[in-house]
Amino acid sequence: MADALSVAGKMRLCLAALLLITPISVDAAATLRQVQMFFRHGDRSAIHVIPNLPPVHWPQGLGQLSSIGMQQQYAAGFAYRQLYGGVVGWEYSSAAVEVRSTDVNRCLVSAESQLAGWFPQNTSLFPSNFPIAAPVWLPIPVHTLPTSQDSLLRPYDTGSCPVYTQWRAALPTSTMYAAKRAETAPAPACRGLNLSTGCTVEQIITQVGHLSGLPSLDIATLWQVVDTLFCRSQHNVTIFPWAAANNNYILDYLMELESWSMYSEYNSTLARRLTGGNMISEIIQNARGLFDPNTGRLNLTTTAGQQKLKLYSAHDTTVAALLAGLDPNRFGISAAPPYASAVIVELWSEETLGSAYFRLRYQNHTDTTSPGSVNINTLVLPGCRANCPVSQFAQLLSEVIPSNWTTECALSAPASQVGGTPTAVVLVAVLVVVAVAVAGGCYVFRKEATRQRRHQLIEHANDFDMLENVDPSDGEEV
Repeated sequence: MADALSVAGKMRLCLAALLLITPISVDAAATLRQVQMFFRHGDRSAIHVIPNLPPVHWPQGLGQLSSIGMQQQYAAGFAYRQLYGGVVGWEYSSAAVEVRSTDVNRCLVSAESQLAGWFPQNTSLFPSNFPIAAPVWLPIPVHTLPTSQDSLLRPYDTGSCPVYTQWRAALPTSTMYAAKRAETAPAPACRGLNLSTGCTVEQIITQVGHLSGLPSLDIATLWQVVDTLFCRSQHNVTIFPWAAANNNYILDYLMELESWSMYSEYNSTLARRLTGGNMISEIIQNARGLFDPNTGRLNLTTTAGQQKLKLYSAHDTTVAALLAGLDPNRFGISAAPPYASAVIVELWSEETLGSAYFRLRYQNHTDTTSPGSVNINTLVLPGCRANCPVSQFAQLLSEVIPSNWTTECALSAPASQVGGTPTAVVLVAVLVVVAVAVAGGCYVFRKEATRQRRHQLIEHANDFDMLENVDPSDGEEV
């Protein structure tokens, strides 16, 4: 397996990471104050078993972080340290660093692996006369919540958002999915699966299900086969000849279909609001925590004001939900977030919140054969510029920030509680399901109180100095 590659050889590749990080273009008067990062776990073993493929012995079992995944995250942490260490600090500080993970082994271990790269230890914390061999290692806390309670990083899996659950459940019978099934597949994919040229996506999926031993396979469950084939291929484990032929042509095509299916789950304002909205709210509140709520001036003495690094270890679906929440077109990104990918939010400012702006970045390149290789690019929020003022960021995204996620998710709650007209949310949920089935999941969730929510969000920000007086030319890229 690829895991057998030497750790020393892999770690030497960390140095390559520094050469692939794009430079930061910022306002010369501003200072980087805080870094927030939502990242996917590293390389892992398969989650599912394909009936028609020989079984595999994964050392730690299904769905677990592999040694390659640990190396990816360690190398990423090492690279981020070079980029942000001067701001975050070269040594770990509990006041400056906070880490959260979903309650899944591969994410928890990914967080720990990345932290080892952020804050490597040169000497042991144990005394020289410690009775057993002392590790050169610094334990750092990683916080988590049970999946059923994690409305931030796994809002789509908690089971506590019936409105979104119903919306998503209707997707497979939507006209959007029907159109995708009827789409003509590439001729090489048809031929590679012994189908006639001009075959449809539905015929491709049906044939893949038949060959895999999963006759009920459809677009929504295709990922189970694709993910398993990908994991096996990354670890030099046998996959179907038809999937590996022509340099994995069919596997790559199936991965495109899988990515389409993933992003379809955020294909409405309602879906983006109930999945990525809490993360966007978290980003804004984390930034505002650095400033005095009364004066708007920088205050680094409070608990919130001292937090310079916020790490969130999660899944591809988490990163995808955030990308879709920030931009319905996902900044032109069509591929699912790869291993160790990350949305990075930098907060730059002078001394007041009115001068503060966000800079969005996306780390979207990892290679399991070269886990030290990372690439960070700048994202530009639609309607803003690369250095986006916090006030404008909040205003542009107010439509996808829930006022009360729990209330808005509840089928029986009155809509007035989520800022809508005085009708029941259950009616909204029914209308959403109908709209998905008829219009392909493109129902747009807009309430009469959108203006009110936006006003409340901006009103809070307007308590601070200079919020609406940011020079539009500040922070332009050069």
